[in-house]
Amino acid sequence: EQLKQSGSHWHNFIESLVQNALKCKMERVNDFLSLKAVDRYLKFQENHPKLAQNFSIETIASYIGIAPQSLSRIRRQLAE
Repeated sequence: EQLKQSGSHWHNFIESLVQNALKCKMERVNDFLSLKAVDRYLKFQENHPKLAQNFSIETIASYIGIAPQSLSRIRRQLAE
């Protein structure tokens, strides 16, 4: 009986992880379709401030769906 309950807890935990991952993926796709590149970058910075400082321009640009040159331009415009 205890094993059954333990299995149920694991099932609930894994289901929660999968649902959260799906929600995040759907939000990212929605952002890609509905937000401008600058807004996607600002949202990325807001949601992941440490990652924005520690990853290369190429990696961040790829994550938000733009060319590295575009991200450089966006960063330059925001700095002004």
